[in-house]
Amino acid sequence: MDVTITINEEISNFIILKLTLQPLVENAIYHGIKNKRGKGHVRIEADYDSNGHICFCILDNGIGIKEEDLLNIRDHLDKGQTLNKADGGFGMYNVQERTKLFYGEPFGLTIDSIYGTGTTVCLTIPAKR
Repeated sequence: MDVTITINEEISNFIILKLTLQPLVENAIYHGIKNKRGKGHVRIEADYDSNGHICFCILDNGIGIKEEDLLNIRDHLDKGQTLNKADGGFGMYNVQERTKLFYGEPFGLTIDSIYGTGTTVCLTIPAKR
């Protein structure tokens, strides 16, 4: 497995809640790369977005998420609900809820995926020192 980390040095003095990125990277490995044939790659990027907020993206070339499952995950995150215990879902739920409680709206997670290609999970937070 390869890992690439690209961080804009300008954002290194901003704060982020502890243990925020770990569950997202773990999901990329456990749910994406682990179930893929061939070499896996996880890319972690951090930079400003077009609104001047800080955006952390975790991209993997894993198995991806089926459209129906992706819609279900997004719906649960939007409603502040965990997925069924058998499906996991506590890590992203916790990151989403902690982010919204600490930073407020409109901050939190977005998730995009193409089944068979990979997944991108982005966390947007304000640029707060």
